[in-house]
Amino acid sequence: SGAGVKVHAHDPLLDADRLESFGAVPVESVHDVPDLDAAILVTGHEEYAGLELSDLAAEMRTPLLVDGRDFLDHEAVAAAGLRRITVGDGTDDRSQA
Repeated sequence: SGAGVKVHAHDPLLDADRLESFGAVPVESVHDVPDLDAAILVTGHEEYAGLELSDLAAEMRTPLLVDGRDFLDHEAVAAAGLRRITVGDGTDDRSQA
């Protein structure tokens, strides 16, 4: 397989055409993308507050979560086995790395 990045995106407020206009592959759920190298949360939609973080971590090739809104509970992220990077406050939780 070739090198590079393939971005998959989900946003409950945007349709597939809009996501594609950003160069992303639209998905119905983060669980639709096996072997993720990282998950990046860029919106604080309430739908994402209910993410099953342990399921997400188990499905990922690299359990890395970039929380761009500092939206998710830090303890829940750590308990799920995810390494968390929070944009804006300089946090890089390597305790789960």
